[in-house]
Amino acid sequence: MQLTISGLTMGSIYALVAMGLYIAHLTTHRVNFGQGDYMMVAGFLVLGLGRLGLHAILSVLVSICMLGLMGYFLERVAIRPLDRFKRISVGAYGWILTTAGLALIAQNSVELVWGFDLSIENLFNYETDIKTLIKKREIYKLMEIVTDKCEDAGNVMESIIVKYA
Repeated sequence: MQLTISGLTMGSIYALVAMGLYIAHLTTHRVNFGQGDYMMVAGFLVLGLGRLGLHAILSVLVSICMLGLMGYFLERVAIRPLDRFKRISVGAYGWILTTAGLALIAQNSVELVWGFDLSIENLFNYETDIKTLIKKREIYKLMEIVTDKCEDAGNVMESIIVKYA
């Protein structure tokens, strides 16, 4: 039963990642290599807002709004100016470096805000009930595994896109 649930969960995540990349490519004719990093920022925003006491649904809504602003910023400031240089060899594929560079900026921003060593002890140091701590630790471990698998899938898709672009 556990393997079935894990398989469905992983398959759902792969499908969501693929749909996100497909929709982004369909609308912009480009692939955002920072898409996974933007989702990481959203996850940390939800986590941080939850730790500040904001309700989970409100945290998700605020995170979605922030992702929308980040996407708008990416398109208006980083990608659209490159459209002027389509005929130049660098400008035609400059969006690859731009989105990958913004992915690195997102990763380092999260590291600056939440720190490099984000361990289980730091996440749950305010909890005193041992049963709740054990449940949260197990959920965190599963979320970490799912995140690693999503990153692996993104890396495979990125290498395929770069190889055949």
